[in-house]
Amino acid sequence: ATVTEIYHFLRLLFVKLGTQHCPDCHVPIEPKSIDSIVATLLAHAEARRLMVLAPLVTSRKGYYTDLASWAAGKGFSQLRVDGELLDTGAWPRLDRFREHTIQAPVGEVEVGPGTRGELHSLLERATALSKGVIHVLDPESNTESVYSTERSCPECGRGFEELDPRMFSFNSKHGWCPDCNGTGLSHPTDDGDDPEAQERCPSCGGTRLRPEARNVFLQGQGIFDITKRSVTATRDHIDGLAFT
Repeated sequence: ATVTEIYHFLRLLFVKLGTQHCPDCHVPIEPKSIDSIVATLLAHAEARRLMVLAPLVTSRKGYYTDLASWAAGKGFSQLRVDGELLDTGAWPRLDRFREHTIQAPVGEVEVGPGTRGELHSLLERATALSKGVIHVLDPESNTESVYSTERSCPECGRGFEELDPRMFSFNSKHGWCPDCNGTGLSHPTDDGDDPEAQERCPSCGGTRLRPEARNVFLQGQGIFDITKRSVTATRDHIDGLAFT
């Protein structure tokens, strides 16, 4: 229980003060202008009809009746809930114990030089609703991409969601390594964490965390670098951190 309580605060520390890096390019993420996002879409999705979405809720439980009323007041006749468009005027009773992802459909546009201005306006409106994060859906292939004016890779252009403490939990689907489900082992069995029974997961190296969590660093160290120390060594390390 003591370790669990300490880890809770370590997660908050990394969310608030950690520097996020792109898992693919290994460079710090940084703000990206809407013009740059427009250029990216023109280069990779020209002539495709896309839906611009503003994420309002990401994997949270609740009814969200008040959110539906707010959205209706903003002119949204529908919200996209877990991939399905629902009417805000006849809002259903959502399962309060299920995690929901809710997006506002800002608009659709066929990407091309002639629609650059329209695309820019849709992206701008989406960022105003969702703290700079934009979801772009290709309805034909049902694929969704994330862009961000606050958190983007300067090399590949990939956008990232705002850091969340759940991202650093290997006991939750929000944070565990997708290849080992947070066990840290290559072939999880009933032997649990017995190092004699299995090898470490080659994807996470036994850290048990998803790539996005493994690539957040606090003064050069990941959260897994801190947790592999003893409690006393961790305390000494935290005491030695210095901030401006």
